[in-house]
Amino acid sequence: MNTRRIIVALLLGFAALPSMAADARVGSVVLTVPAVFKGPAKAEADAGVEVLGYSASEGVTQPAAVLQLTRYVLPTVPDNLSDSELEQGTSQYLLQMMTGIERRRTEYTQTAPVKIRLGGKVAAKATWQGNSNGAAMNGTMYCVLSGKDVIWLHAFGPGNEASVNVALAIRAIEALRIEPAK
Repeated sequence: MNTRRIIVALLLGFAALPSMAADARVGSVVLTVPAVFKGPAKAEADAGVEVLGYSASEGVTQPAAVLQLTRYVLPTVPDNLSDSELEQGTSQYLLQMMTGIERRRTEYTQTAPVKIRLGGKVAAKATWQGNSNGAAMNGTMYCVLSGKDVIWLHAFGPGNEASVNVALAIRAIEALRIEPAK
């Protein structure tokens, strides 16, 4: 999966998309996208990979705030994983995805994953900061396992701390629902 190509395609697609509060679904994960975000822009990099992206303007001279949902379908998943095994798995998948962010940043730092619950399921969360093309950026990424799906949810934008729009995206992620897949 070429993550950089997907992100560029998503960002280019944002400009012409309407703005409205709506539910976004990847697999069994459903979240209500804040009305300030435009989208979705969709990408399917490989079989079993689905990416939805939304953007919100941070002003004329700033990069947009982005809310990204990425789903990867695992070939198999053991039944009845314990909370400890789920915590270990979500942390591992989260760190793997965050290496892609780190590769495209300078002065990069991130927190260690912490265990949280999203939609009642064990999940992992970490924050990061770094520079992209000389501009400060920050974000919060989450990972949750639901059935055979590994789902990453990412809110990021310009600056050294979360903007109002990034904070809205974080709240939307933390209020997501797990529903039967359609």
